[in-house]
Amino acid sequence: MIRTGLRSSLLGLLVKPFFGRSWKNGFWTSKRLQWSRTAGRNAPSAGPPIVQLMGYTSFAIFAQSKDTAAYERSIACYKKAIELNPKDPSSHHGLGFTYLQGGRPAEAIPELKKALELFPDYGTAYYNLGLAYFYTGDYERAYDNLSKFKEKYADPLTPAQLRRLDSLIQKCKSKLDAR
Repeated sequence: MIRTGLRSSLLGLLVKPFFGRSWKNGFWTSKRLQWSRTAGRNAPSAGPPIVQLMGYTSFAIFAQSKDTAAYERSIACYKKAIELNPKDPSSHHGLGFTYLQGGRPAEAIPELKKALELFPDYGTAYYNLGLAYFYTGDYERAYDNLSKFKEKYADPLTPAQLRRLDSLIQKCKSKLDAR
């Protein structure tokens, strides 16, 4: 209980100024992030919470300002969280997602695969792994992961998010058919 309160307080103080959203009951209240948190709702978070928080906060700063120092700090924090608890899927996913958003999809793939190995029902990891494969040109694996995400975890998606997902799946299909 105390840890959740601390996490909420720190995120509210550190991240809210960058996104203008509030942190409530452990989740962003933003509609945009709702599908992501719901698809990964069963993912356990057994890692060192303060290290993960620092990684997430640094990533949030990078996402808003494109500050490369914050990006590198985020990677370092997630690596430290993995070092402290290598069996935590959320730390592997966080590192993979950070690599993916930083334009390094090839480095994201092993981390996202590890997150899925540790927790096979981690819905958001399927989506991000599909994106990583798409950006590296492996359209067959991208298609498989994005389709699996849509089949199992698409319920909470908004119509716009479903259209984007369908568009990505269609692009994968057309790239595969062109071969």
